Amino acid sequence: RLSILDRSHENVAFLVLTPCIGSASSNQAFMNELVDAVESAGLVYGVYTSVVQWEGIFGSSSYSKGSGKPLWYPHYDGQPDFNDFRPFGGWSKPTFKQFSDSGSKCGVSYDINWGPSI
Repeated sequence: RLSILDRSHENVAFLVLTPCIGSASSNQAFMNELVDAVESAGLVYGVYTSVVQWEGIFGSSSYSKGSGKPLWYPHYDGQPDFNDFRPFGGWSKPTFKQFSDSGSKCGVSYDINWGPSI
C-alpha cells in the first residue's frame, strides 16, 4: 500500500507518495482509487514525489494518474530552479521544488521549497 500524507500550501492538499512494499499494479490500482475519491469529493490537490519514487512505486515513469495536478518534487541540490527537472508521470513541468533540507530558525530545522509563484 502507498503511504499517503497530507501537506498543504495555499489550500491545496498534496498527496505525498513514498516508497512502499507492493506490486506496481496494486500501487497503480490504489492510486487510481485514491485520485478518483479525492476528485469525487471536489478537493483541490497536488502530488509530492520524485521521478525515482514514482518509478519505484508504479513501475514506470509513463504511468500518469494525477498528472493534471500540481507537482511538488524533492531534489536537494541547493538550487532554487527547475533546471534539474526530468519529465515523468505525465508532468512536463513542476509547480514547486523542495531544494534544501538546511533551513533553520530558533533551533528548528526545516526543508526549503521554491516555485515561481512563491
